[in-house]
This record gives sequence, structure tokens and C-alpha cells, in this order.
Amino acid sequence: MIEASFTCRVRYQPVVREARNGLPWTALTVAVGPPGAAELVNLAVFNTDLSNLPEGTELRVEGQLTLNHWKDQRTGDWRSRMQVVVRALERPEPTGHPNQAVGARRPRRVRRRRARDAESQEEAVANSNPLPDDPMPF
Repeated sequence: MIEASFTCRVRYQPVVREARNGLPWTALTVAVGPPGAAELVNLAVFNTDLSNLPEGTELRVEGQLTLNHWKDQRTGDWRSRMQVVVRALERPEPTGHPNQAVGARRPRRVRRRRARDAESQEEAVANSNPLPDDPMPF
């Protein structure tokens, strides 16, 4: 199992289908990567109706990546395509930067303040463990 997280653009109009158990799911093809060099990836989205999602819409996707293989009935050749079974899907807020979504909700790192005056630095040195005076410290 390969977990995937990426931003993409809707390439073709989504299609609502019905699973064997009767539950609806949405199939759509998205483009991942820069325009002109993008890879197409199929998405399987359950419990969400995306039928009115227009082409070109940017999405942030998380899910399980698989590689599907099948034999083409017309040519008899083996074909393959990447598919992601979507666990989480959202539309990122536009900021103009291509990687705006990466780490957007990650908590900010708290930086510790350094001692700025010489007295606190001298105290830190005085309170630290001094090296032993052995001729061979190892």
C-alpha cells in the first residue's frame, strides 16, 4: 500500500457510478504536475458527489495509490494506469503559489530565544559540567 498526498487539477468531467453493493461513487481523472508535463491519475471518491465539479478545478488529495493493469479488448495489449482511492479531498484556498497547500495546517515551530547578554552566557558556562583534568580523558 502506498499512501499519496498531492495537489492536482480536474482534467475530465467527473462521472458518478454505482458500486456492486449499490453505493454511488465518483470517478474522475486529474492531472498531477506542471501543465504540458502532467501525469494523469484516476481518482475513486466514495461518499461524495463531485458530478458538478468543473474541469480545471484545483484539488488537494490524500489516499491510497495503486497501479491497475488490464488487457485492452480491442488491441489485446496490456495497459496500466495509476489510481488513487481517495481518503480526503479538499479545494485549497487560492494564494497564487503552486505549493500553497503543503504544510498549510502544520503547527508553527516554537523557536527558543538565545541568551543575548554576556552575563547569562557566563552563567551557562559556569553551571555546565567542566571537562575532567585527567591526562587521558577517554
